[in-house]
Amino acid sequence: MRLIILFLLLSLSASAQQNKLIWLLMGNSTPGGGPSPSPANYVHTTVTISGNPVNIFIYEPEGMNLMSSVPVLLFYGGDGTDNNATTAVTGEVMSTGNDLTYTFTPASLGGNRVIAKSVVVKVNGTPVGYGQWGGTITGTGISTGTTGSLTSATPNFSVTFSSSQSGNTITLDYVHSAMFFEAVPYMMNHGDEFDNKGLVVAVQNRGNNTDLALGYFTEVMKYLWANYTINPDRINMTGLSRGGRQVMNASVNISYEDLKEFWFTNSDGTILTTDPEDVVNYTKSGIASVSYATGQTGGTYNHPYSYVTAIAGVMGTNDSGFGGVQNPGPNLASTYGAQTYNEYPYTRNIWNGTHSASVWHDEFYHRMFSGVSGKANAKWDYIAWHWRYSMDLEECATLFVEDAEMKRGSEAYQIIAYREAVRKVAELSSGATKTALEGRLATLKTDLDGDITWRLVIAHGTSSVNYSGSGYNTMTSHTDNQRVDDLKDDNNNTLTGVDFFIGNNPLSSNFQAEISSNRGMNNAGGFPLNVNRSGFRIAQASGVCPMGFDGLPSGSYKLRVYANEGSGSFLERSITATIDGNTVTQFMQGGSLYTFAEWTGDEADFASFSLGAVASELYVTAIELIRLN
Repeated sequence: MRLIILFLLLSLSASAQQNKLIWLLMGNSTPGGGPSPSPANYVHTTVTISGNPVNIFIYEPEGMNLMSSVPVLLFYGGDGTDNNATTAVTGEVMSTGNDLTYTFTPASLGGNRVIAKSVVVKVNGTPVGYGQWGGTITGTGISTGTTGSLTSATPNFSVTFSSSQSGNTITLDYVHSAMFFEAVPYMMNHGDEFDNKGLVVAVQNRGNNTDLALGYFTEVMKYLWANYTINPDRINMTGLSRGGRQVMNASVNISYEDLKEFWFTNSDGTILTTDPEDVVNYTKSGIASVSYATGQTGGTYNHPYSYVTAIAGVMGTNDSGFGGVQNPGPNLASTYGAQTYNEYPYTRNIWNGTHSASVWHDEFYHRMFSGVSGKANAKWDYIAWHWRYSMDLEECATLFVEDAEMKRGSEAYQIIAYREAVRKVAELSSGATKTALEGRLATLKTDLDGDITWRLVIAHGTSSVNYSGSGYNTMTSHTDNQRVDDLKDDNNNTLTGVDFFIGNNPLSSNFQAEISSNRGMNNAGGFPLNVNRSGFRIAQASGVCPMGFDGLPSGSYKLRVYANEGSGSFLERSITATIDGNTVTQFMQGGSLYTFAEWTGDEADFASFSLGAVASELYVTAIELIRLN
């Protein structure tokens, strides 16, 4: 049996193999013999930090195998979800009028919310019914049951039995917590399964409106190490508001800057932040990715290339938040753009967005693929984004390919996922893994191409900063009446007679430029870096710039425009155009995270159109035209 297990371990990263082999040789199949749930399970427990118990809430994915190498996503919440505000309630007697349906409504829970999965219904002290994510109650002899509203401070519990309970006492146990008021726990409560690809752990601040001690990371990870077989290369963090400050601000104790590398003690999971120089008794780890919603960045970063952590953040431009958050997106992009990375930060800025749920829920935690009705309206998916990262480069590239192969979301989302996978695979050294992944990407591209007729990309640059790789058209001059003839599609096939032109440019100078302040250093659109480093200028003061495509065959088309800017001061730097009667205005400043303007129309609509800027100026970095089937 152990020979079989050892064979399975060969598929894991080197550090994960070492970790699991040590456990195996010690006679353990898992670090602490933790649970192996199916279906998805919920664990509420505490860890001791500075002598005090701290609540943690764990979503265990459906069918999780503890001998697998399980990724982890830690969540830290904002002010209002802290102060140890979690209470277990037992033995509440439910009332009935007909011996079939029993109800109970608690006094106001204040800022706390019922945890659906914590609910237990008992008949004469014997558990018969259990709450489920989403708010239903199911169990032996129960026809229907509900926890009531998961967003209410006074939920109405109701259980209807299939037979009379006359003479029986029906009671209710449940837990309510401030942590389930918003963000990750809120979505967990409503049935988000987080793609069932890893442990999702919400950590509650015992303090009140205070920053966290290092133990809020190290002691939580020590617990996970003891109870699950975690993948040390795939530990991720996300945070909302103050929680975003915890994971992103280098001046606090648990930011990824402090934890870009650390070492687990194999025997008990104790974490060291300095290298013990002992590969037998310790396992190297670090933060693979970090995301933040309306969080405060800052401090001094020292982030060498070899330890790069993936970063994604969403902010509102009018976010004053706690302590004057103010949107750090452009300045963060500048800070990291000054360094040499493959994985530059992804930022998405919401014009006039404030420190509110309209940003942190609608633009972030209501992720695109949550599957929760009415709560999947974000333009991206932070869970899919996190699960694709690993500190092991081959594993990371494989995860990117797997994510792209799922073909989820719109055509735009799918092609961006494909291009990002191409980028990650290209970072690998030559070998069998890279060759196999390139083959999978070639198959995927054929599949994606089957959904359209063709796609072309025009990369707008300067004579010194541009991209002219295979499958891209390059335009480096944007004065009056410039054109690129016989464009190529993204498979490098010539589209004879299909041309792009710029008409009489209203600008008199500075027609194109490298984007200043390093903010062009990003991978927006999944494009190669140099596509985003320069562009042609659109200035509000000068008026709209006419352009178009000659020679388009009859049919339906989709146009996407990507843009960037070089200034950290906020104005409404938006691209705008009216095409086929549809006016689209898209705020672009610091928008490298699925931010683009998009129109649909026919060949006549794109034969001539004009792009303008709402305020100040922008640089159009790429124009993508798709001929639909």
